[in-house]
Amino acid sequence: MKNYDPLSEAINNLQQRGYTCDFNLKPECLGFASIKIVIRPVDFKSG
Repeated sequence: MKNYDPLSEAINNLQQRGYTCDFNLKPECLGFASIKIVIRPVDFKSG
């Protein structure tokens, strides 16, 4: 795995590879503002 410095280099690389969804890590959830989705820990299933 490549280490990126600065963070913008990593974001640019991911966008070039086709990743389009931007999420924000919040204390209580992951937020996907562009598609109006919130994912909380209880939404994940364990093994």
